[in-house]
Amino acid sequence: MDPNLTKRKIIDYYDQEAEKYTDIYTVPYMEQEFYPANAVRLEIILERLRDRDAKSLLDIGCGSGYPLARFLKAGFDAYGLDFSPKMVERARVLLEREGHDPSRVTEGDIEKRSMLPNRTFDAIVATGVFAHNLDETAAFSNLRDLLSSNGVALVEFRNALMSLFSINRHSASFVWDELLMGDRLPEPLREQTRKFLSDKFDTEVQSVGRKRSIEYTDILARYHNPLTLAELVASHGLKLVKIHYYHFHAASPHLEKSHKQQFWQESLKLERSDDWRAMFLCSAYVAEITK
Repeated sequence: MDPNLTKRKIIDYYDQEAEKYTDIYTVPYMEQEFYPANAVRLEIILERLRDRDAKSLLDIGCGSGYPLARFLKAGFDAYGLDFSPKMVERARVLLEREGHDPSRVTEGDIEKRSMLPNRTFDAIVATGVFAHNLDETAAFSNLRDLLSSNGVALVEFRNALMSLFSINRHSASFVWDELLMGDRLPEPLREQTRKFLSDKFDTEVQSVGRKRSIEYTDILARYHNPLTLAELVASHGLKLVKIHYYHFHAASPHLEKSHKQQFWQESLKLERSDDWRAMFLCSAYVAEITK
């Protein structure tokens, strides 16, 4: 795997999304192309920020700028960066339209220290970022360096544990890689186990959105296990304070496309709850992290 080509494909994916990316926040929930998870996530982040005595904020992976505009409206001295040139362009246009300095948005990558601000922030928001990192050590190191001593980072991760509920090919991968560590098994047990998982979990989930030149499933998008996240962030000199789950699935994921309206309505009823089932029913979470 060529890391340069892998990163280039991720950037190309987000470049193609830039024109309509603000829709995920502004279009009414039930009229969106995909389940309105990002809009739910933004409200979680704003709520957590209100509980903190933060003044300066850096939005890493700011996209087309809508959350950044919300942070500025809420009174934060907020700046944004994104590795997608087209997202940066869109964000600058949006900020200028809202009466803000468009230079608050720059092109940057959490993995590249030279592309990041040479200062610290009271709050850091990183959504749609850590799933795509090739060098996670560099990303966590830079996150730590950017965070003030009493600051908070709100970082989104894709939830690996949902694979235990999804009953599809993601389930097979999770059981094989994370639970069994199947490559360690001796033959012929290893091959029979692989075949069993493949036969049992061969369901594909169809996208509810329009066809794209590059699909999200075509790019690197890592999962993180919430049960081991505290240990992971601690290994990088950080502390996990709390996990906030979102993007509930009220039924099996493969039924979303055929029962979209009911699926979304029932899933939205579950959002913002502290139900223990969130650990398995949610495909993502926001981790509240400090030094």
